[in-house]
Amino acid sequence: MAATYAIEFKKEIIRKYVLSKRDGSFTNLSSFLKVNALSLSSASFYTWRKKYLDEVAEEEGLSENEKQGVYGTKANEMSLARKFKIIMETSKLSEEDFGAYCRSKGLYAQDVENWKQELSDFLDSDFLDENAAKQLRSEIKDTRSQLDKALKEAACKDKEIISKDHALATYAAKVVAMRNFQKLFANDAN
Repeated sequence: MAATYAIEFKKEIIRKYVLSKRDGSFTNLSSFLKVNALSLSSASFYTWRKKYLDEVAEEEGLSENEKQGVYGTKANEMSLARKFKIIMETSKLSEEDFGAYCRSKGLYAQDVENWKQELSDFLDSDFLDENAAKQLRSEIKDTRSQLDKALKEAACKDKEIISKDHALATYAAKVVAMRNFQKLFANDAN
């Protein structure tokens, strides 16, 4: 016999799922159902979702994009400042790292390139007077230098970690060799 669930329970499951999609803790339905120990079919879940999503979205104050589970560039809700931050974070990345960054953030590489052009057009526009444009360029230069410094520090820390890992592995190998050596001669002494 199929289990019956209260309407509030159904709404709570839909709420948890939508909010978990927003914060990125679950990327698919099966992992969500498994972690929440629900023996619920995906068909039942989608039926509930279709029936209660609008109510849950209204209660939570979700945008239409959030309601549909659309985030990142698809949502198209990023401010120019957020776009600038992403441009700065990706400016010194290799193509491979840039791709990994975009995948992890749910972005499209072409969108980031378009944002660079959008930012450049904004800075070159007559919207800003010359002094404000100089000040903004100066701030961009300072931010870029801070980012370069942070990247260099991160690279140094990565090298330090690798060095320490190597030293630890060497030490562990010596300890294991010493124990084996002691066991070998302990057996010979007997």
